[in-house]
Amino acid sequence: MATNQTTNYQLNQWEPTDAVQRVDFNADNAKLDAALAQKADRSELEELDGRISAADTSIQQITADLTKITFGRYTGDGTE
Repeated sequence: MATNQTTNYQLNQWEPTDAVQRVDFNADNAKLDAALAQKADRSELEELDGRISAADTSIQQITADLTKITFGRYTGDGTE
């Protein structure tokens, strides 16, 4: 078993006198897998948030453009 662990993910850090065991590597791999999966989920959420913000900006621009349209009726007097 490892004497020390890393600061962020508590991954095993062996000293020369430590017994290296397969179960320690398996535990480290499980921690890394979970951390990477969480990062991927967060990345997908950030991407979706960016797409929503862009869509909101587009909607605001379309709404602003629609306010510039004038509707009405014109009936000519036949002179031009």
